[in-house]
Amino acid sequence: MELFLLVVAVVFGVASLAGGIWLLVLAFQESVGWGIGSLLCSPISLIFALLHLPKTWQPLALNLGAGLVAWLAVQAIELNYP
Repeated sequence: MELFLLVVAVVFGVASLAGGIWLLVLAFQESVGWGIGSLLCSPISLIFALLHLPKTWQPLALNLGAGLVAWLAVQAIELNYP
């Protein structure tokens, strides 16, 4: 069971990373300022995503959703190995 949860955590962690990179690419396509700000300070990336939601909802949903599943898998592993 732990191996399955570890695989889930890794796969969804990589998916969350892909969503974050996708969001960063969209920020750089909007302007260099948004891109550098998103790269250096993650709350700026969230602000960018919320201000440009029609264009950024897919990478934002991928980033947050996959990150949540990865976090839950890690927490389930922690329950077995405190």
